[in-house]
Amino acid sequence: MSNNIITSVDRSSGSAADSKAPIPKSKPPVKRHSEFFFDNTLVAIQVEDTLFNVHKYQLLKSETFSDMFKAPKAEDGEPEEGSSPECPIIMDGVNASDFVALLKVLYASHFSTHQPEPEASLIIPAFRLANMWNFADLRTFLLPLAEKHLSDIDNILFAREFDIKDWLAPAHIRLCERQEKLTTEEARKLGVDSILLVARVFYLALLQMSAVKVIAVAGATGYVGRPVVDELLKAGTFQVRVLTRKSGVDGSVVQDFKARGASVHGVSYEDEEELKDVLKGVDVVLSTLNAGGITGAQPNLLRASKKAGVKLFMPSEFGDPFEGEEEAEIFRAKRDLHKLAKELEVPITVILTGLFPDYCLVPVMGWNFEAKAVDIWGTGDEKITWTTMPDIARYVAYVLGHTPLTGLQDQVLGIQGDLKTANEVVALWEDKHKTKLQVTYHPIQELHDRIAANPGDVLGAVMRETASGRSRVPEPLSNDLYPGWNPKPIVDVL
Repeated sequence: MSNNIITSVDRSSGSAADSKAPIPKSKPPVKRHSEFFFDNTLVAIQVEDTLFNVHKYQLLKSETFSDMFKAPKAEDGEPEEGSSPECPIIMDGVNASDFVALLKVLYASHFSTHQPEPEASLIIPAFRLANMWNFADLRTFLLPLAEKHLSDIDNILFAREFDIKDWLAPAHIRLCERQEKLTTEEARKLGVDSILLVARVFYLALLQMSAVKVIAVAGATGYVGRPVVDELLKAGTFQVRVLTRKSGVDGSVVQDFKARGASVHGVSYEDEEELKDVLKGVDVVLSTLNAGGITGAQPNLLRASKKAGVKLFMPSEFGDPFEGEEEAEIFRAKRDLHKLAKELEVPITVILTGLFPDYCLVPVMGWNFEAKAVDIWGTGDEKITWTTMPDIARYVAYVLGHTPLTGLQDQVLGIQGDLKTANEVVALWEDKHKTKLQVTYHPIQELHDRIAANPGDVLGAVMRETASGRSRVPEPLSNDLYPGWNPKPIVDVL
């Protein structure tokens, strides 16, 4: 009976005698993915007056937050910072808008339909916090994005804030090259230092693009032309072409210029085609022709300049503003040349200098110091601009070498070495030489009659301008175009 029971039990439940009980198989070990097993813990963060609930795994991308979470926990039973909205981590010194920008980048997916736009409103604040909190990968991601997509203005601001020196020069240069002017808002964002830098870079680029390289001087052996050519050659930065009549090519002054590097061209001022060929490739034609050339040769020189593609014509107008009566031929010729330049659309630069004391204080103009006698027309109390010829020559050479052509075209540059009346000149001479002068005053009408009888009387025309108070160069003056210019006062040449 017992055997049957045992057998029955064995059949129903199995026994060691018949078969072994099944052993459950152990599961293979499971590991967490190093990159995509996210800690679903939410961390409460307060920035300014705004609460955020952010996944801890996003914050662990930051060295700063990683170190924060590794810090020992408090053992006093107090809730852990960040564990709930009631006990958030408070981030001081951070803007909520910057934190929003950071989160938009952290949570953005390249497959999302709401990808963040790579523009300054997002990139700069996101990078700011990524840099502050050591989101190394995010910094690496945002940096080329910033350089590629930010405007040049924002590139400069970005480079300044994060000390990326390599970006500054290229961004400033691109600003100078763009066609649109800086807006008021852009200027405000850039600040004074960058505005000054942009202006400087623009000026240097403009100077390089429009620098005067080749200058042709007509009338190079005259009283004005000779010192001007001398200064141009001294500068060493210009190719100087000396234009002279064919009969003057072998003259000593011309040959001296040639020996110093000028090219010499014998021309006929009556032959426009010949002049045109000589002027090809010239940037500036500088006319220092005498009175006869002003009324005769200068218009042909201007027309030839137009045909040759000259960029700037400087007429022979070193002297008074010539606002006097029309009957003087010299002044009519100058006015007519201005009209012709406008018709031909040739840019000109007029340089007004007043009288040359080293040329005009001579007996034929009433100043006979050797005889200790002076003739003055008018009252002698009219202010006169005086500028010596060497000072004028230095000014011309400097301005042509340091001012872009665009800054000279169609400009009137008034310069002044000294400002003295005829009576003041008499007093200066007497004080300097300790000798009295015999001064005789004449009515201006004498000069009117003189010019009416001979409209070609150049000296009479100049003397009338002086007596009428029209030999003062009007303000504003252009002396400051040559910062180091130190013209002589008239007393130095008396």
